[in-house]
Amino acid sequence: MKCISWNIDSLNAALTGNSKRALLSRKVLNTIIEYNPEVIAVQETKLPSTGPTKKHLEILKDKFSDYDLVWNCSQEPALKGYAGTIKEIDLAHPDSNRRSAGFTDEERQGFTSLLAKGFIDTFRYIHENVRGAYTWWAQRAITSKINNSGWRIDYWIVSERIANNVIKTEMIDSGPRQDHTPIFLEIDI
Repeated sequence: MKCISWNIDSLNAALTGNSKRALLSRKVLNTIIEYNPEVIAVQETKLPSTGPTKKHLEILKDKFSDYDLVWNCSQEPALKGYAGTIKEIDLAHPDSNRRSAGFTDEERQGFTSLLAKGFIDTFRYIHENVRGAYTWWAQRAITSKINNSGWRIDYWIVSERIANNVIKTEMIDSGPRQDHTPIFLEIDI
């Protein structure tokens, strides 16, 4: 089974926008389609709690005609900015980011507790201590992706029971588009 997850940072912009970033996002969507995954999970759509508009659905059904579309949008008062990275090797500059959202002690402890309950970070399981493999680069720092000064804050986690079934897990090249890149998981289920 092939699965792709992407924190898209605005589905509306990716589907209907005309900015340089929107065009880059559409290229990433096309790359995802080329992988022909069974599952595509999209986060941070920035859609209202009612979900996609009729126009969004028309575009998505055309682009992803072989997929069933399922939505679960955040409801108010959803907390914003709570996600993060844990294993410091997943951050280019851990010392200067100790109190930054995404790398706070509380967020790191939350993820560590998932691992302690028997879940496995598939990337670390396959790639062990590899450094410089990130899933996010700051948009405001123009050279962050060029210099690979990023964070790995997107994960596929599985139970210990099926960890040996993981065949491949990697980041999908999103070209010059900064922010999150999609992540790929191939697993024998």
